[in-house]
Amino acid sequence: MKTQDIAIILIICFWLMSLITSFFLYLKFKDKYKKLRIFSINSKKNLETTIKNFKLVPVTIEFELPEDETCYYFNNNQGLLKTNNKKLKEISKNIYKTKLYITNKTVLFILENIYFKYNIEYVDNFFIDQAYINKQWFRLITMIIQKTKYTLIDETNIIYLTLKNVIKEKNKNE
Repeated sequence: MKTQDIAIILIICFWLMSLITSFFLYLKFKDKYKKLRIFSINSKKNLETTIKNFKLVPVTIEFELPEDETCYYFNNNQGLLKTNNKKLKEISKNIYKTKLYITNKTVLFILENIYFKYNIEYVDNFFIDQAYINKQWFRLITMIIQKTKYTLIDETNIIYLTLKNVIKEKNKNE
């Protein structure tokens, strides 16, 4: 056998191995990505209809706010999936259940006896995301506030739209 024949045999073997590996990866992940495609289509439709029907409406809450502050979002049982906040990581490593308030001036997280209050101006970035947890896709919103990242479960996109409109109103008034 010549070296040319050996090189051709090696190339064909590597090609077959990569083909077989790709096939096994396809078999392993096909359900996950089939669910992702369906999830993405439904998420896009849901977001479009939510944007059309969304109006920034004040919400009444259990405590009194200053005169010039209005609450636009409140959830008593908000799922906080991930954070890089060191105080929260010390308490638990699971999904946290927090109270979340979004007003025209602040974003407030309350977890048991700890609270984190941020001025709305300190929200550096927020975006819609998705995660695959326990063989199910979830719609998330990730907020970055003063270099602290909070990832919240937001199946309805209401948190995203509330933040977007509150920040837009704040910028319009300035």
